[in-house]
Amino acid sequence: MPRNVHRATFVPEPIGIAYVQMDVDGRIVVPSDLRGSFRDQEAPFLVRFSLAGRGYVTAQSASGWPPYSERTEVERALKLLDRTDTRDLPRDHLQNVQDFARVVACRYIDGKMGRKWQMRIPHTVRAWLGLAQRRSPMGKTKRKDIAKGHFVIVLGNVGSLEVWSEESFKNAPIHDSSDFDALRAKAAESLVHATQRQPTRRGS
Repeated sequence: MPRNVHRATFVPEPIGIAYVQMDVDGRIVVPSDLRGSFRDQEAPFLVRFSLAGRGYVTAQSASGWPPYSERTEVERALKLLDRTDTRDLPRDHLQNVQDFARVVACRYIDGKMGRKWQMRIPHTVRAWLGLAQRRSPMGKTKRKDIAKGHFVIVLGNVGSLEVWSEESFKNAPIHDSSDFDALRAKAAESLVHATQRQPTRRGS
């Protein structure tokens, strides 16, 4: 990992790292020494991608992801969103809710690990990584892009893979889970504020 990427002391070291070429259809082959990230699961199987941070994603087996605790958290947030009329939110509250909603909406993107450990990275995920295929003004893929594809960094952890673009990995910021916790707390406060105000405002 880059030296400036923060990992809490209780987080185990990654099991391996590889520099992998992705073809123009967004497919990579997971190296054999990183397949243990999926706890000896046999391919093929379904995976779920999460847009974890700007420039990288995680891929976990769909059989265990998302965990129950996270599903509960997301469901609670979605119920609040369903009950909220965002027109009742002050501008600064609205920004918090919109930011959090984007994070929630992009948590789970379905994918598949093929029989030969070939994994296709969906276009949405590639765009997040900054690896969406370049197009010419006429809408055709440039020949040079077809020839070379892209390289990505694949990092194996216990229970998941991380897929990084080269540039993002090189310039990885310090990760701090408290950033997400703070955003979640602000969004929840704003949503509750709005749902509590609605009956009074609409009944007046």
